[in-house]
Amino acid sequence: MPFQKGNQLGHNTLGHCKPGLEAREHPSSLDIVWAAGLFEGEGSCGISIKQCSFTTISQKEAWILQRLQLLFGGTLKHIQNSGFKKGLIYKWTISGSRSRGFLMTIYKFLSPHRQLQTRKSLNLCK
Repeated sequence: MPFQKGNQLGHNTLGHCKPGLEAREHPSSLDIVWAAGLFEGEGSCGISIKQCSFTTISQKEAWILQRLQLLFGGTLKHIQNSGFKKGLIYKWTISGSRSRGFLMTIYKFLSPHRQLQTRKSLNLCK
């Protein structure tokens, strides 16, 4: 999804979206609830100096994250897990305005604890 200009000066209301990482399908209401549940159990969000905000979800099964990438964009990588359960895992990441948009989209379906984490992450981006 290309970004839209926010005003006559050409300011983008959402922030820059890196080309090539766009979603390829529009999520349905059910897709959004599914993504919220996945984030609730397996996701994390945070702030980096470079990207401002980022969201990640890791899984052993690639198809789950491929579906997220199709619906919300971002990148998918496989990495070697050196933790308790060693082996290959897949990691979906979105950052910047895509991350903020994803978090705002799933927000109302999150638990109060996750909503608080999400608000903190979004508030630090101001």
